Amino acid sequence: MYQGHTFLAIIPARSGSKGLPDKNIKSLCGKPLLAWSIESALDSAYIDEVVVSTDSSVYADIAKSYGANVPFLRPESLSSDTTTTFDVLEHCIRFYKESLGKSFDYIVLLEPTSPLREKGDIDKMIEKLIAEKADSISSIGEVKEHPAILKKITNNRLHTFMPSLPKTTRRQDNETLYFPYGVAYIAKTTALLQEQTFYTQNCTFYTILPHQCYEVDDLCDFICIEAMMKHFYPIRHKEKTMENKILVIGLGSMGKRRVRNLIALGLKDRILGFDVREDRRKEAEQKYSISTFDTLESAMQSHKIEIFINSTPPHIHMQYAEIAAKNNIHCFIEASVVEKERILALSQRENQNTLILPSSTMYHTPMVKHIKRLVENQTIGKILNINYHTGQYLPDWHPWEDIGDYYVSRTDTGGGREIVPFELTWLCAIFGKASAIGGMYGKLTDMNAPIDDMYHCLLQFTSGALLNLSIEVISAPKATRELRILGSKGIIKYTQDSNILSFINADMSDWEHIHFDTGTIEAQYINPEEPYIEEMKTFLEAIRQNNPTLFPNSLARDYEILSLLENIESQSRHLGRDIVATPRRALGAEAEFTSAKAANRGAKHNSDENLTGGGR
Repeated sequence: MYQGHTFLAIIPARSGSKGLPDKNIKSLCGKPLLAWSIESALDSAYIDEVVVSTDSSVYADIAKSYGANVPFLRPESLSSDTTTTFDVLEHCIRFYKESLGKSFDYIVLLEPTSPLREKGDIDKMIEKLIAEKADSISSIGEVKEHPAILKKITNNRLHTFMPSLPKTTRRQDNETLYFPYGVAYIAKTTALLQEQTFYTQNCTFYTILPHQCYEVDDLCDFICIEAMMKHFYPIRHKEKTMENKILVIGLGSMGKRRVRNLIALGLKDRILGFDVREDRRKEAEQKYSISTFDTLESAMQSHKIEIFINSTPPHIHMQYAEIAAKNNIHCFIEASVVEKERILALSQRENQNTLILPSSTMYHTPMVKHIKRLVENQTIGKILNINYHTGQYLPDWHPWEDIGDYYVSRTDTGGGREIVPFELTWLCAIFGKASAIGGMYGKLTDMNAPIDDMYHCLLQFTSGALLNLSIEVISAPKATRELRILGSKGIIKYTQDSNILSFINADMSDWEHIHFDTGTIEAQYINPEEPYIEEMKTFLEAIRQNNPTLFPNSLARDYEILSLLENIESQSRHLGRDIVATPRRALGAEAEFTSAKAANRGAKHNSDENLTGGGR
């Protein structure tokens, strides 16, 4: 807000660029092109809200990761080559008013293709616009190719384009003319909607520097602008850029998700993939346009690798983490469930400048973040008891293959055993250290794997609070997550079916409800993409600042969680692996159709998941 006036910054970023495909998310000095406009808007002292208008969920994820709002995906009818900028702006303005109940006095248009903005440009334009009582303001730069020297071809001969202009022999003698470059355009909302242009009848101007007079239309423009970014803004460039390649190890379901996460963060040009399975390498190459390798050695010999993203099955996590440590390569590891002594050894290694950090995806979910804040603020007083049940149907993890054909069929890494530490990581981060009092675990179904599909246990935190934890992989026909936290003066509860977190305490007359968005769920996946993207962004930021404390998990904490898993198993009664029941599934023609699809996918994808380099 400035002098009582509100400002909405709109950044249009459609995905269908022809001259330079995906130019709006192409990496410019280590960040997607549109990120530069988002950060310029967020740096403004006067802009109230920043929104990106896009037709792409991938672009939307990138925009959100850099702090912009994306409350809608632009309809296809407004995403073609013939769509005007005004059409896009009008749609956004009306969406905010009709769907969100928000109106703004001024609209600020920031085009991603004009990233060369000086710090303060936007705020200076706002101040000038208000001071001069104009309806709009446009950024302009001096024209380098004056119209007086332009030529046209007529009847195969060269002619002066505008013969009415005075003829001059020196460039300096030409009248100074200006071109409206896209550093920023600002207009009163009412004037913009009425005149359908930023060049209103009462339009003022803001003159930009010569090196800002460039826009990205093709690859040549892009190369030039990147060179100028490095020359004119060296500090900004060095601060935000990381060098070299990121190798995703294992291109199974989790590996593909991590590739999407990195693409969403604008790092597509840095991604490489490694998997021993040819079908997975080909799929990653075709779907994500990344280079892949069939051996780790070939990847490391042909590129300088800065980061491993280790998405292999849990029982081979450590061999790649140890290779990373030996070669001074940062390493992200998916949730672990075995080899805790090797994890401890890595946590105590001498060279701590190379970050090796284990996943903690649940920590980045809206549910957990809100619970953490409520607990820290003592909204419901001292925590006394927690009842938590989470489950999903194991065959739904990889519907294209039988569970007997990949790592979840292993006794030590499969079934409920893998999920226990995944959940304990965030529970212990919020409620403190815990120890097991007792419980039961075992196999209750006839799934095609020698696994324990149910863990039901009672734990106590050092604070005295009790945790009644039920984790299973037999929930059908849909996944479940239900939580109820009892405090000394209130209750917190959550259910996945409604995706609503509710709480009440003695000072409230009724429940307060927090509704969460479903998020973006990729086909054949169960969980939304956003927490994984945020987790990856946090990991990369920890590397950039060389500060592992920015990331919510560590190898030392991973060791403690796996020790707690063993403590649970030692204090609980094992039910054996006798078949007790067949998991219930949908019946009739729908179930037959689902099974047929899974069988067809399985025929295409089946092979040994447990080979070195195989993905999760």
